[in-house]
This record gives sequence, C-alpha cells and structure tokens, in this order.
Amino acid sequence: MPIEPELENLYIQSLFKEMELTKKVPHLLKTIYIGGGTPSSLTIEALHSIFQKLRNTFKTEKDIEFSVEVNPATVDEEKLKIFREYGVNRLSIGIQSFNDRELSFLGRIHNSEEAIKTVELIYNSRFNNISIDLIYGIPEQTVDI
Repeated sequence: MPIEPELENLYIQSLFKEMELTKKVPHLLKTIYIGGGTPSSLTIEALHSIFQKLRNTFKTEKDIEFSVEVNPATVDEEKLKIFREYGVNRLSIGIQSFNDRELSFLGRIHNSEEAIKTVELIYNSRFNNISIDLIYGIPEQTVDI
C-alpha cells in the first residue's frame, strides 16, 4: 500500500532532521537498521533520498551490517535492487504468520503465499542474511497447522 505523499515527505524531513542532530556524535557507524514499521512501503524516490542522505551524512565501518525491514506486500525486485545498490546486506521480513486466518486477524496486507514468494524473491536476489518476524501467542492460535 502506498503512503500518502504528504505523510511520506513529512517522515523523510523528520528523518533528515534526526540525522543532522545525530551526525554531531563523531564515530563510525557499525550498524544501520531501518525499521520500526515498513520502510519497504516507501516510494523508490524516497528510498534513494534516505540512502543517499545516510551515505552523505555518516561515516561507516567497512563491514557494516545494514538492515532494512520489509513487508511481503510492499517489497519487489526494484526495491531489492536499490537495497543492494546502497549496501543493504540484511533484510528482516515482517511475515508474522504463515496462517492466512491469523494474518487476517492481525490486519496484515499479505497472505501466506505472498510471504513464501517474498522469501524466495529475496533469497534469489542474492540476500543471504535474512530474518523473518513471527508472532507467537495470537488469540486462538494452536500448534496445529
């Protein structure tokens, strides 16, 4: 689902302001983690803008871990290409469940088939550091598949 342009712009401007405040701390970054939501729902232009600002604002270690959270419904080959281009080397996929009933209950915008296809897409895009988020203890959840 695309984000409203005004909201996306406000988010980017706030993020840039935070980067400017943080850059005053003189040290090399060892890890970058973009998450806490679904960064993959941002537009291609927004992702380029954020990654370019990161590159121009901070110095990083050579072997930095650069992670981005993605949602199965909002990541595609084009976004994966951009992630690779800017050095993202770890993706965290917000799958939450492989059970469609549970996904519906959680209000997720993807289904179990899309989740599996996303893992395959990411793996086939040469990302080998992948994690998936799963939720345990969903109401009425059982150990049965």
